[in-house]
Amino acid sequence: MRIAVFVLLASASLAAQQGTTKGEFRTYGGDLGSTRHRHAPLDQINAENFNSLEVARRFRTENLGSRPDYNLQTTPLMINGVLYATAGEHRTAIALNAATGELLWVHRLEEGRRAPLSSRRLSGRGVGYWTGGGGDERIFYVTIAYQLAGLDAKTGRALKDFGVDGAVDLKKDADQELDPVNGEIAWNGELVAYRLP
Repeated sequence: MRIAVFVLLASASLAAQQGTTKGEFRTYGGDLGSTRHRHAPLDQINAENFNSLEVARRFRTENLGSRPDYNLQTTPLMINGVLYATAGEHRTAIALNAATGELLWVHRLEEGRRAPLSSRRLSGRGVGYWTGGGGDERIFYVTIAYQLAGLDAKTGRALKDFGVDGAVDLKKDADQELDPVNGEIAWNGELVAYRLP
C-alpha cells in the first residue's frame, strides 16, 4: 500500500514539473512542481548574440507610491501575451502587454491606516493566476495590509464572487487574534493558484 501511494504521488509530482511552455510562465516557480524553469526554451537569444542585447523597454514604478521601489522583487507571470506583477510602494497589481510594454490595467486596494503601518511594504513577490476554463481567468495577490485580492485577469476589476468586494481580510479568522490595523502579520511570498483538470 505504501509503495502504491508513493508511486502515485511521484507520478503526480513529475506531471507537474513540465517547465514553461510556449514562452509562458504561469506560476512563480515556472510550473506547478516549482522547478524554477521560468525562462522559456526559446532560441532567439544565444551565445552569438548575447553581448549585443539592448534594453527594449522599461516599466518605471515611481508613480505607484510616494517613494520609488528600489528593491523590486516581483517575479512577473506571462500568460497569453500579458505580464502580471506587483510593483511599487503599495504593492499595486499591474498588467502589461508583453510585446509593447503598454500598461493594460492597474489595481490597488485602498486600505486606510493599515497600509502605512504594514510591516511588509513595497512590491512583494508577485501574483497568482487561476483559470477555470471557458475564459474565466483570475489574478490573486496579497496586499501590503494582508488582504487577498481577487481580480479579473482581463480587466483588473475586483471579482464580485470573491470575498467582500473582491478581497478576503487575512487578519480576520486567523489562527490568532489580531488587531486589524496594528497586528504585525504580513506576506511577502509568492502565490500559486491551481485549477482542476
